[in-house]
Amino acid sequence: ALRDKKMPTAAELFEEMHTKKEGTEKVFCDKRAKSVWDEYQRLKLNASQSGEQVNDDELFLQAAGGVNKKGMVYGLGNHTQAFYERVRSFTQSSPSTPIAYTPSM
Repeated sequence: ALRDKKMPTAAELFEEMHTKKEGTEKVFCDKRAKSVWDEYQRLKLNASQSGEQVNDDELFLQAAGGVNKKGMVYGLGNHTQAFYERVRSFTQSSPSTPIAYTPSM
């Protein structure tokens, strides 16, 4: 993704940051990263099968469990703001309710 000089998607950045090469395969660095990736792939497949037009960054946000109380998305760290606008009252939302973020594009 970074080679063709376009802004990577959140998922592409996550994959780049959380995988390592083992032979010819890319392997995720831990179980949580693999779990988030698997969920992202599942959501993406479901969206394509249903014919929905879905923003890739939104799918990744959902797969990663939304934004935490520090305003970060798991796996993106300080890069979160490059993909998602901050919501003023994110700390007031209950942890069980996903926070609606709009991709900044």
